[in-house]
Amino acid sequence: MKHYSCWGLIATFLLCMIMIPALADDAGVLSETELNTWISQVMRDSIGEQPLNAPIGEESKTEDGYAFIYSFATIYYDKPVLDANSVIRAIAVTDEAYASPRGILLGSASEILLESYGWQNPDLMGDGSFASFYRLNSLPRAAYWCWAQHDGGKIQSVRCAIHVMAGEDRYTDAGIVYTVHNGEVTGINVYGLSSFVALADVEKNLNSVMSVEAAGSGDELPQTAAPQPQSVADGYFIRSEKAGFSSADLIFSNINYLSFNENDAITLFGAVLDQQSVQDDTGEMLLITQRDGLMFSYTISGDGSRSKLESFSVTKDTLAGPRGIRIGDSTDSVLAAFQSDGQGRVLGNTSILYGDGINSPMGVLEKLDARTKDISYVTTVERDGETVTVTLHMIFVDEKLSELMIYSW
Repeated sequence: MKHYSCWGLIATFLLCMIMIPALADDAGVLSETELNTWISQVMRDSIGEQPLNAPIGEESKTEDGYAFIYSFATIYYDKPVLDANSVIRAIAVTDEAYASPRGILLGSASEILLESYGWQNPDLMGDGSFASFYRLNSLPRAAYWCWAQHDGGKIQSVRCAIHVMAGEDRYTDAGIVYTVHNGEVTGINVYGLSSFVALADVEKNLNSVMSVEAAGSGDELPQTAAPQPQSVADGYFIRSEKAGFSSADLIFSNINYLSFNENDAITLFGAVLDQQSVQDDTGEMLLITQRDGLMFSYTISGDGSRSKLESFSVTKDTLAGPRGIRIGDSTDSVLAAFQSDGQGRVLGNTSILYGDGINSPMGVLEKLDARTKDISYVTTVERDGETVTVTLHMIFVDEKLSELMIYSW
């Protein structure tokens, strides 16, 4: 059995999160962006590595799914054969040297969990069994919470949950559970990567955390999980009459994103510096090629007749992207090149440039920290008879463009 890994397999969780700006990044809580980044690294590390087992048959199915064992982690999928339709459900770290989000390792002292997640409640104040680490209610967009289970102040487990809107009355139910024994982290499990719950379930979870907080403070429990005050982005009030990101922007520098293949890349940019390719049991292949400052990833049919560009990124001033944008361009010049309604609308920590900030078509601006911003433009196009959502995502450091990415699903 050959291992198949591509952006299409990275998880329903990632796919539904990828166009939703994270509200929690500046609040110190575990956000979907942080978890997505780690999951992407797990998938990259699994590329080309043969699973140590072949979980064939229903008898191999666990509560989390079918377990594929790798040298550093066990990855759970929804079926025993990996192909383009496989969905990742959970990940369990097994290598003591493999870091989970925030650098936490198997064998780490439990104090690191307090430092990483429990800084607001280092004394584990709560109901005697549970202690709330944080609760961020940004409903209806998202909610985040984390609590510890303990015995006399000795942490037994920590759970951090992420509920982000993925549709009408549909929220992700993902997160991380850290298991602790004798003061050391003995289990790191990322769960719920293809699980969803209703808004009522999210509110019930928040109320459970609130009850623990109330027990620790002696306050009465509020009747409902009312939204908490949150930091709000500055509105963007500069109006631009330029068109929004569209299919016309997918043709640039002799690249047509919707039809581009590796032969075109060789013609334009020459030989690769590095490449990785893996196949599934049907012969379909994922090909990732890298050149100086450029990376392309494709899915290629088993007979080689069809090739689809899944993602493209540039980190050096190698070529001009959509509308002539280049690495090193200023934030203001890029904003001026695309539509902005100038209404100054915000959604959590995100400034809405146009659209509703959730659904395609849209444009959003987010300040990640004092030095870093990102801009995302999203559109919907037709490719090979299918409707495809395409995102132009740009990262700016010190007001200069440092990375430009285009990806689709």
